[in-house]
Amino acid sequence: MKKVSLLSLVIAVVSTFISCKKDGPQGPQGAQGASGPSLSGSLVGYMDLYDSYGYMQKSDSVVISVVGKSNTAISDSTGRFTITNLTTGIYEIDFNKTNYQSTKLPSVNFIGGGTQYMGQSGAKIQMTKIPTFSLSTAAIATTTSSVTYTISASTTDTKPRKIIVFCGTHSSVSSSPLNYLTTTINNIAIGNISCTGTIPLNTIYDLGFVSGQTAYFIAYPISVANNASTYLDVSTWKTIYNNINVNGATPTFSILVP
Repeated sequence: MKKVSLLSLVIAVVSTFISCKKDGPQGPQGAQGASGPSLSGSLVGYMDLYDSYGYMQKSDSVVISVVGKSNTAISDSTGRFTITNLTTGIYEIDFNKTNYQSTKLPSVNFIGGGTQYMGQSGAKIQMTKIPTFSLSTAAIATTTSSVTYTISASTTDTKPRKIIVFCGTHSSVSSSPLNYLTTTINNIAIGNISCTGTIPLNTIYDLGFVSGQTAYFIAYPISVANNASTYLDVSTWKTIYNNINVNGATPTFSILVP
């Protein structure tokens, strides 16, 4: 009698199953399972505050609020705050203090069921005072390889300062609304009234500009701790700079892209 191996038998069974399977309409989808539980707990975080020159300040009295909720907190002398009785969900958190520019965290995923710490590896939420100086003039020129601009302030200072330049395709280029493509930040040295910055023409072309098109610029005073009070606008994926003096901006200036 001819013997049939176990492997041959398995292959035969599988082949029979596949050949018998019919294509056709699928049955109705089963009921969706219940959503996870809604748990309550506390959200803890820490603040770092700076003046417009980048020096650390006391981090107390920051008002923290959950958008759309009544949950609020105030930071203590160490910068610590605790939002209590928060339930499971994704929240937008606002941070405000008098004489400081506000900031926010747009998508905080709170799990609940205990105490959750905001940020990772000890990261803190930063806020800074708005610079008080103004910018008076701007000059710009092009070469075969770069765009060079010079920005002047209205006064000198005994401390270093910073400016931020926004570049865009329209004469309404600005920080708010977000009518810009890119930004550059430059330093005004101690005792100086102006600073000079350079943008490679290849960077201009990479932004989508073509020869003969007009590129527009505007400059603002920005706090020395320039990464403080900034956050990402999730609808445009552009950075919102809340630490600039919008009233101290230069007039818009432009170049014709070579």
